Amino acid sequence: MLASGKSLRERVLVSLIGAAAAAGDLPLAARAFGALESFRQPQAQAGLSDAGSAIPADLLNTLQAAGCAAYVDEGRAGGVDLIATLYQPERETIDPASAGVTAELSRSGWESTGRPA
Repeated sequence: MLASGKSLRERVLVSLIGAAAAAGDLPLAARAFGALESFRQPQAQAGLSDAGSAIPADLLNTLQAAGCAAYVDEGRAGGVDLIATLYQPERETIDPASAGVTAELSRSGWESTGRPA
């Protein structure tokens, strides 16, 4: 099961690299490439894997260029956790006043008054 989990993580990161690059988000692509490199590093040291093997050569050259180095380093250091933290889905915020709710600030924090706005 762990082997398939590793394989899945690699496939997801490779797909994320391609999708981010296609969308023009090279910082995300570079961070994902760094995360992929860090994930594959023990295998690469043993001569078993190459982090760029499933990435098109032109994109790999772009990600390995000096302009992307800082983002690759961030991805290598922070891994998938960094990507998940930086790229959270946007959440819709609701203004309580527009929702017809009022609130008052008390010593313990905000409390609903139960009265419509």
